[in-house]
Amino acid sequence: MMVVGVIAFSYANGTLSSIIQNFDQTNAEFTEKLMILNRIYKDYCLPLDLYIMLRKNLKYEYQKDFQDINKYIDDLPNKLRIKVSLYIYEERYRKIKYFKKVLSASFITWICP
Repeated sequence: MMVVGVIAFSYANGTLSSIIQNFDQTNAEFTEKLMILNRIYKDYCLPLDLYIMLRKNLKYEYQKDFQDINKYIDDLPNKLRIKVSLYIYEERYRKIKYFKKVLSASFITWICP
């Protein structure tokens, strides 16, 4: 019984430390990008409105975690990747005037990925 308890505790502890490590790594990357942006702002005298837009974009990307979504989609098999991409980015595809005339989803999937 004690051996099972030790194994379960070790597994839970390892999982928790892995989660914390991944969070720290993501937070460190965000902080590094923010520091680079601040350095660019100071060194090149960026206009304040441009700096604010860049900072908002950085925070938005950090919160949305688009990189994880793109990595996940890239790892999918080709047919699933196409279906998921069409579903996720359908609004963007439909905003392009040329694609409004195209009725075939297979054409869009051939052009867009």
